[in-house]
Amino acid sequence: MKAWPILAASALAAGLLPVAASATPVDESFSSSNVYGITGYILTPNAAVVPSGCVDLGAHYVHGNTNQFHDDFGPLDCPDVVIPHINVGLFNHLEIGAGDRIILSTPAGFDNDDIYANAKFRATGLRNPLQLAAGVQDFTNNVQRTVYAVGTLHVGNLVKSKMLRTVEVGGGWRFANGNNPFGAADVSAPFVNGAFGLGSAVQLMAEWSPEQQFDSNGFVCVNGTVNAGARIHLGKLGGPLKKLPGASLDFAGIGLDEHPSFSTGLTLRMCFGKKMHKKNEGGGEEKGEEKGEPKGEPKTEQKVDASSSIFPAPHALGLAAHLASAAQ
Repeated sequence: MKAWPILAASALAAGLLPVAASATPVDESFSSSNVYGITGYILTPNAAVVPSGCVDLGAHYVHGNTNQFHDDFGPLDCPDVVIPHINVGLFNHLEIGAGDRIILSTPAGFDNDDIYANAKFRATGLRNPLQLAAGVQDFTNNVQRTVYAVGTLHVGNLVKSKMLRTVEVGGGWRFANGNNPFGAADVSAPFVNGAFGLGSAVQLMAEWSPEQQFDSNGFVCVNGTVNAGARIHLGKLGGPLKKLPGASLDFAGIGLDEHPSFSTGLTLRMCFGKKMHKKNEGGGEEKGEEKGEPKGEPKTEQKVDASSSIFPAPHALGLAAHLASAAQ
């Protein structure tokens, strides 16, 4: 399994992309877990990580279509899959999590669930419009180990436009081994994704990911390469839902270009300690910074977010090398 994306990301962490200290932190107010329990959109990751001191706890459901066709096995019925997941944020640069891929309606005697672990390292600071990260999905290789590198461009920060502050475009590359139900060969494939916010409560998401095909993906059984959906932050809708400030609800169509299916999920973000996630996610503190009037947080803590990485270069390289060795 190739590991050059992780090594490239660690080089960026060493300081190859300096960031202007006066830049506004990127808006990650919509960030939440994807189907696999990794911070991202639908089935693909983005470069965001769970904020330090926060925990994402949730579950996603993916509907499996019947009458899928495989060149070697003929007609197949894809089962429904449920994935409960948890993800913990450390230092605003690292997230470590786990999920349990549960296959519904499996015949007696067949293994229907597999627990796996994930890790993602963000190499850039929050004031860089281009966020870069690398990670390993299922580094325990219980389902299908996948190494990926991903970049997310925050368009509003790049062009300095408040109207575009929630517009994100990105993509990356994945390397997956052949450990999947169909015994397919190792896969090396790109993915492209993006999202934008409608107000403060709704985010629209879209992605193109050829590796999600059911004959090369050991996690969910779907067919097609194009996904689109919406993420709703329930606490921002007002009314009784204000009591759920960290809850986000996902709805998405999967494989819309071939055999459409769907997924849905609920993730609850809980933060502890000083709740530094508020300024990390571009909320009210971001507006105060733009006016030159920081709110709530002392300036000494805001300087942490302005750095290109809180890890010295040797530590960043060492962490990435550890992820690379786990992926091989």
